[in-house]
Amino acid sequence: MDIYLIRHAKPDYVTDSLTDEGRDEAQRLADYLRPVKFDAIYVSPLGRARDTARLIARSHRMKTIKLPWLAELHGEFEPNIAAWNITARQIEADPNMITAIDLFMADQEREARAGFDALLAEYGYERNGLAYRATGRPTAGTVIAIVAHGGLNTTLLSSIFSWPLPMMYAYFDYRTTGITHLRMIRSGQSAALKATAINARPHLPIDDALSLPTGRAEAEPA
Repeated sequence: MDIYLIRHAKPDYVTDSLTDEGRDEAQRLADYLRPVKFDAIYVSPLGRARDTARLIARSHRMKTIKLPWLAELHGEFEPNIAAWNITARQIEADPNMITAIDLFMADQEREARAGFDALLAEYGYERNGLAYRATGRPTAGTVIAIVAHGGLNTTLLSSIFSWPLPMMYAYFDYRTTGITHLRMIRSGQSAALKATAINARPHLPIDDALSLPTGRAEAEPA
């Protein structure tokens, strides 16, 4: 089983849709994913995710499936929310922030984990501690896409791999149209998800944040 965990394209939060640049991003994403044989495309009910998923679905002549638990913070998201902008330096200065973020995100973390586990159970993989147990006849070769949000996807990765959520927010930036590819590796009745790519954007030109340095880097002191 293969899972593509995708963030929506560049958003216009005021209208809960995409900017002009975002629509171009989403189209490039859809074009890139056209060769993938998706069995289902799941999407957050929020507009910016639906607008992104719609282009992917159109290129595959499919319909999207809305899942309420994919809506980031039940749709009450503020772009400048503290949890999203936390830094490692702030956590170092005030370790209590770890508890504060855990408490703030507790509902989303619990719902995202339950929703994700329920979805995988439909495909024959039941959560078993840190891994999964194959039940019945898991569908070999199944490929699904999940189009959601940066915070929601980061929360899911934290749950799937048992990475501390506050530190994920401090160190991880889930970029627009970023693709995380997860593959279910099965051994007998036991199975586990492995990431082959995280937050990749091969469909976009190299942007300023990822451009190569123009000058020779100074050597770090030994």
